[in-house]
Amino acid sequence: FMANADSYTVDGGNNSVLIIGREYGDEKMLGIFNFSGEDQKVYLHEENDEYVNMLKKETITCTKKLFVKGNDFFWLKRA
Repeated sequence: FMANADSYTVDGGNNSVLIIGREYGDEKMLGIFNFSGEDQKVYLHEENDEYVNMLKKETITCTKKLFVKGNDFFWLKRA
């Protein structure tokens, strides 16, 4: 991403999970970090957008909610 890409946090409705968004033009990336040792659920404001998990090279469809395992994280890029 460009240094001048917009950066923001996303309210996922869960204080244990930090969600950071970056956007530049039509590119979008989400960093989702679960700081709890327990599995957590977050609510996203995405409407069935497809994202690529940049670490595992798998495509996932973001619905209204996403489950994140304890102490896990995702780096997602819009497909």
